[in-house]
Amino acid sequence: MNELIILEIISITSLLFSIYSNIFNFTNLNNYFLIFVWTVIISNIYGILQFKAHNNKIRLILILLLLPITIFKSKSSIYFIILLAFSLYLYLTRRLNSGDHNNYVDSFRNSFFIIIGLLIFSFIGDFIYRFTDFSIPFLIIYFLSTIIFIRNLRYMHVGMEKEDMRRLNIRYLIFLSMTSIFIAIEELRNFLFGILNSIYNLIIEILIVIFYYPLSLIVLALDKFANWILSLLGMDMDDEIVAPTMEEMESIVYQVKEHPILDIVFKIILLIIILYIAYRLFKNRQSKKKYSHDYIEEREFMQRDEYRERRRFRLGRPKGYKEQIRFYYKKYLNKLLNKDIKIEKYYTTEDINEFGKERFPYNIIEKIREIYIKVRYGNDEGNSAEVEEIRNLYRDLK
Repeated sequence: MNELIILEIISITSLLFSIYSNIFNFTNLNNYFLIFVWTVIISNIYGILQFKAHNNKIRLILILLLLPITIFKSKSSIYFIILLAFSLYLYLTRRLNSGDHNNYVDSFRNSFFIIIGLLIFSFIGDFIYRFTDFSIPFLIIYFLSTIIFIRNLRYMHVGMEKEDMRRLNIRYLIFLSMTSIFIAIEELRNFLFGILNSIYNLIIEILIVIFYYPLSLIVLALDKFANWILSLLGMDMDDEIVAPTMEEMESIVYQVKEHPILDIVFKIILLIIILYIAYRLFKNRQSKKKYSHDYIEEREFMQRDEYRERRRFRLGRPKGYKEQIRFYYKKYLNKLLNKDIKIEKYYTTEDINEFGKERFPYNIIEKIREIYIKVRYGNDEGNSAEVEEIRNLYRDLK
């Protein structure tokens, strides 16, 4: 689908911009964003045409990625544009639309190490401002686009209708475009940071009011305690401990708060908050998902082989047909884990089988699921024939 290609290209391009704009700093964020838009457009033209035509001559379009050199002619800008074009050429011709859900999830997790390394590099190089002013805006776009992209891959795996996906993706792309514009335009960005900074200052003032009186009481108590100790020793206190006034406390707090390092910390915290909101916005929560079934699936306990020896020793299989069927279903789940099939906590049995069919015959694992669902969520307690059947099916999994 074209939407998946667009999302993947936005994802990788924004990640590259967050890295290279930190290393090769030659213009303001607005100009970086113009280059970003041009790069995304050219890359998407190539990606969509290549997906439809599968003709290597289409790669010639990627030469247009170098066009910004005609406008930005400094040494840093030339390095930036050439390295960006080369990186995208390698990705678009070798990696675009070539992985599955698990591959992209792994890549997303690994990108955190790159980002941490970039942050450390910025501190060591004494240009942390580049990270906060240039890298963070593109990282926000990267995280949003990647989360949406990976979520779409999962929709495909569980068989969501293409028309429903298309409508959903249009909304996602509009949201992503509006976010990108908001980040890129300096006036809008400053307006947003101004609002957030005002909220931040308000919280500080509230905290000052909340803690001022308890702090004053503590200072007063310390003064009384010191006087009492000195009186026992037959001594007088030279100076009285005086609690700071509200104005003095505000002055101290604001002097500390306005330190440049704390300003950087504030921006990083802001990034974390935005990422958390994005995570909560796009996180697949099982309780809100609609199913056509008349039951709600619950997660079975799964355990990898290396921890099995810690379990309490059990002689034979569980008692009761129902528990025995669940016993073999858990063994099936553990077999998936041992085959490096990742099972997230929100996966249903249908989701699990969508990934499981990559390793095992679908007709076998689907029959295992049917027997399990029947006794797990129905009124059926199972019987010896079903236990025998699920045991034989499990043994057929090679």
